[in-house]
Amino acid sequence: RGMIGVEPMSLAVDIFRYFVHKDQAWDYESFDVESDVNLASQVIGETLDANNPDIREFVANGGKLLVYHGWADPGISPFNSVRYYESVQDSVGPSVGSSMQLFMVPGMGHCGGGEGPATVDTIAVMDQWVQTGETPDRIVASRIRNGEVDRTRPLCAFPAVAVYDGSGSTDN
Repeated sequence: RGMIGVEPMSLAVDIFRYFVHKDQAWDYESFDVESDVNLASQVIGETLDANNPDIREFVANGGKLLVYHGWADPGISPFNSVRYYESVQDSVGPSVGSSMQLFMVPGMGHCGGGEGPATVDTIAVMDQWVQTGETPDRIVASRIRNGEVDRTRPLCAFPAVAVYDGSGSTDN
C-alpha cells in the first residue's frame, strides 16, 4: 500500500471488482497477490492478454493498429509497448509497419495528461491512414491548458524521435 499511495488506481480496482470477482462490494484491502492474480488469469487472462505478437491474421485482413504510450505513464511501463511493438516486428516481420505504428509521447501520463503534449486526434490519423493507405510516420500532439493549445510537438513513429533543430519556439 505504501508504494501505491493512499489508494490503488481505480481502473485496477474496478477490473478486480467487476471482472475478476464479479462483486460490486469487493474491497481492494482484501487483495491477495497469489490468489487474486491466479483468479484474474483464469477469468480474464485471454480476454485482456495483449502479449501475443502474432497479428498476421489482423494484418492479412487489412487491419490498422495505431499504438501510443506516454513516456511518463506511472501505471504501465512505456517499455511494455516498446517491447510489444518489437516482438510484433520479430513475429510478423518489418512489413508490419504498413499495418502497425507505435508513437511514444514525451511527458504524457497514463492515456493522457502530464506535462507534455498529450492530445492527438487519433481518429483523424486512423481515417487518413485507412482512406489514403499512407502509413503515418509523424503526427502532431498538442498540450491544452485552460482550453488553449500552448504547445505542440511532432511525434515520430517509433523508433524515430523528433529533435529540435534550434530555430523557432520550442512550443511550436
